[in-house]
Amino acid sequence: MADEELILEACRRNNTDLLTEVLTTLSKSSKNPTALIASTLNTARDGIGNGVLHLAASTGSYDVLDLLLDQEGLEIDELDRLERDTPLHKAVRFVNGLDKEEWGEGHAVVEILLDAGCDPRIRNKAKLKPGSWWIRGMRS
Repeated sequence: MADEELILEACRRNNTDLLTEVLTTLSKSSKNPTALIASTLNTARDGIGNGVLHLAASTGSYDVLDLLLDQEGLEIDELDRLERDTPLHKAVRFVNGLDKEEWGEGHAVVEILLDAGCDPRIRNKAKLKPGSWWIRGMRS
């Protein structure tokens, strides 16, 4: 399996061990590991155009998000091919799909992206910002 496919699988399954293993392998195979890792992460896509942060955010993979967001050069506001969503859009959709008991877990996914600097003002194909959808449970 190619490095990109392994990274995407790690994002889907919140598998930090697999992600760390692939990042370590990449860093050992280049004279400029930071650039290689950033390039690999920024170009990895699933069949419908979701990047690594899109997959991790849409599945609530908080631990993988935390590890990915530590990588220098990672594009945090990339748009997916289908809906032109950012990872923050995907995170909000993830939260909205959770049961009330899981809201805390979901909000942590949104918060880590906001803390990393994701732009909540970017509109998707439907002209919606991530905050345009009511995030249940974020009421004061």
